[in-house]
Formats: sequence, structure tokens, C-alpha cells
Amino acid sequence: RLEDLDVFDGASRGAWGGLELLWKINIRQIASLGALLVVVGLPVAPLSQQSVHYDVRNQPIPGQPDTASLLTAISWNDQSTDDGTAFVQLEASPPLLMKAAILNGLYAGTTTINHIQPTCPGGNCTYPDYRSLAICTRSADVSSHLKSEKAYDGDSPERTQENFNVLKWYLTDYNYLISNGTDVFSLGSAAKNPTQYDELDFSQSIAFKDSSAPIADVFMIYARSRSSNDDIAALEFLLEWCVQSYTTTVTNGTATTERHDAVSNFSVPGSVGESPQMSLDHRDFTLAPGTLSLYQKYFRNIFRGKAWREGNPTQLYVSSDATQALFQPVNIFGRTVNGKDDTPNQGGGIDELQKILDNIAVAMTNVIRTNYNKASTTTESNPPILGSIWVQETYVTVQWGWLAAPITLLVGSVLFVLGVIISSLSCDHRQRPEVWKSSNLPLLKALEGDLYQEGPSGMKSPRSMEEWAKEVRVRLTRDADGDSWKLVRH
Repeated sequence: RLEDLDVFDGASRGAWGGLELLWKINIRQIASLGALLVVVGLPVAPLSQQSVHYDVRNQPIPGQPDTASLLTAISWNDQSTDDGTAFVQLEASPPLLMKAAILNGLYAGTTTINHIQPTCPGGNCTYPDYRSLAICTRSADVSSHLKSEKAYDGDSPERTQENFNVLKWYLTDYNYLISNGTDVFSLGSAAKNPTQYDELDFSQSIAFKDSSAPIADVFMIYARSRSSNDDIAALEFLLEWCVQSYTTTVTNGTATTERHDAVSNFSVPGSVGESPQMSLDHRDFTLAPGTLSLYQKYFRNIFRGKAWREGNPTQLYVSSDATQALFQPVNIFGRTVNGKDDTPNQGGGIDELQKILDNIAVAMTNVIRTNYNKASTTTESNPPILGSIWVQETYVTVQWGWLAAPITLLVGSVLFVLGVIISSLSCDHRQRPEVWKSSNLPLLKALEGDLYQEGPSGMKSPRSMEEWAKEVRVRLTRDADGDSWKLVRH
């Protein structure tokens, strides 16, 4: 059909024409392979672009030793000021720098306190895993250990233990909450009076009897319901000396420090003046004598108090700043300030409380690590941890699998050209036409005169010419003298 000439021409111009040829022409013809290559070649270009991948890699900068470093500590002694000179206080307590760190962590709220910043001149550094003397924290729900008994108001004779219907919820004799609709939070240490070596006695701890170097073991008892006096919960949290392992990296100027396992297995002092210590990785981690009792007494004074509601309208009161900070995450009654707003608080619960404890531990650890050289009395060398400085370089990676598509297209194109050559050469030389290349002029010249007369006269619409071309079947043959080719009706 004369229409097929237009189909062949369209197949050479794009994928749609190739699909049309595959649909209308016998697929066993070699021209079908060419049409298939045109169609398949359409997605080859974007697929080929996937073969080149750009990676940003860190490469070490040679010739810059000792410039990337971070500080650690293997011992701590509070009996020195920030400038290294000794001081004497009427009542022993931690240095002002450590007190500031403790209060900063306590009052930071939901703001995260970061670990100390390493030295990294290039803005991209890595450091080997390391250990340092630190403060660690743990917490546990001890609500199942709560006991209750009827409370007795000794100031009111008419309110005897038998007729006074108020419960006292307690963990120890001095850690309790009176559920009278007024008290809603109680905070107190689990420690008893000092032992013979001046450290506090933490034998009444419920969840952390295994701690060898505690500095604060605290019970929290709090109400969980605005309408019931019997929905009471208890939490125990611990701050202790430990040896913490870390991983630190700096990427584009931002330092990231991750904490891993922590070990707290300090030796218990056997006499006054003996230092708690622990050996780990062939290094001795030591606390100066008196350090344990110093912090134990300081934290016992800080972590105590209560919160209660009273008045009409009801107002919420707290007895200390530490009580306000630790009550806030579990407060369901209202603001923890002495005001009249009794709107329920949307605190973060135990997770937010743990964040406050982590802030205290990190803030104290930062002081220990940054002031180790000033405060330490040990003679053991503790040089900074040295890291590597990296510069980011772009690498071009060739993913050879994505090159399969263009290679397949290339091989198919070569086979198609060879097939056309072989098909042409297999014809009788008398029936072999000259090469026309990509031109319509030979076709216009070869069209038989009768076809001009039979077809639509003049330049009709494309639709009418397409319908006529579908009805006309032609063949390519030589003329009578054999000098030229003609398209004649078949």
C-alpha cells in the first residue's frame, strides 16, 4: 500500500512512528527491528544519566597533627578553685562552677545541654571512641513499692486515726505523701545519716542498690489524678559517678556526641581519706577523698520539698525551686508557680523528667572534663584525645549496571545496519535499487503517471489523501529500458 511509505517515514522520525510501524507492518520484516530500536531508545538517555553518581567523601588533611582534640578526665578533686588555688569553706560544698552547672541543668527545662565542644579547625573531624570520668543518671518506676495507711492529724483531737479518712502513701518513714486532696507532690532523698566514713547511707534505695558511687538517690511521690486521692505514683532516680564511653564527630562545624555504655564499679573506701577508684582499660579513674560525701550532702539539701494545692480558688504552691523544676513534667494540676491559674499542664511526663536529669549529668560532666587539669591531683598523664581533620571532596562514581541500556541499544543498532546491508546484498543486482538516502525527491519522481491521474486532484485535505493511500497498492520495479525505477500499481 502506498500508505506504508508514510508509515516507514514516520518510524524514522520518533517513537510514536516506530510503534505505528510495529502495529501496521509485518513484524518479521527487518524494518521492525529499526522501529523497535527507535522506541526503546526513548528511555535510554535518562537511564544513561544514572550511570554517573557523585559522592562527597571525607579525605584526611595530612601534615596537621595535634590540631583536632577533645578533653577527657580520669580523676576529680573539688578542693581547688578554677585557678588551681586551694580554698576553705565553713561548710563544705562543691565549687561554684559545679554548682552553676547543676542549677543550669536543673533549670534548663526541655532545652538540651550539649556536651563539650571539641577542637576541630577544619569543621569536619572524627575521633576514636573514648572514655571519661562522668556523671550518669538512671530512673525507675517504684510505684509498686508504695504502701498506704490511715493518716492521723495530731493537732485536731476530734480527728483520730480511726475516723480521719486520709491516706499516707510512703516508701520510707520520711518519703511519703498525704493524699488529702491538698498535697500533690513529694520529693526527698533515699539516703539516711552518714556512715562512719562520712558518706550517706543509701541502703533504703529500692531500684539502685548496686550503685557503688551514688551522689543523689531521690524518691518522687506524686498524684496522677485531679479527681481521685488514691491514684498515686512513685519514681526513683539516681545520679552517680561513672566512667562513660563516647563517640564524637564534627560535620560541617556541628559536633555530635553519642553516649554508649557506662561503668560504675568504684571501690568502696575502707577508711577515712581513702579515694574511690576504678580500673578500666588499663587506666585508673579516681575520686578525691571526701568527694562522694560532699555531693551526697549537697544534693540531699537540693532535692527535697513538696507541692500542694489550697485556697478558694485553688492555688498551687511549691516549697523550692528544685521541686518546681522536677514537678513540672508530671504536674497535671496547673502552673507550678504560686498563682491562680489551675489549667492542666501539658508536660512531657517521665520522658521530660529524664531529660532534666540528663541535663544535670551532662552539665556536671562538662565541668569535670574541661577542668580536669586544674582540679586533678593525680600524677598520671591524661593527654587530650586526638582526632583527624577531614576535607570534603567530590568523587565521580560510574555505576556500570546502568550502562547496559545504551550498550544494548548500540549493539541492536549495529545489528540492524548489518541486517539492512545483508538484505540488500542478497537481492539480484538487477532488482537492487540505488541508495536514495533520506529524501522524498526520488519517490516523487518514481511515482507512475497513472497514479497521479487516479489520486485526488490537487492538494486535498490530509484525511482524503490518507484514505486514498490506504486503497492503493504499489510495487517498485524497473521501467522497460531498465534504466530507472518506477512505483506502479500492484
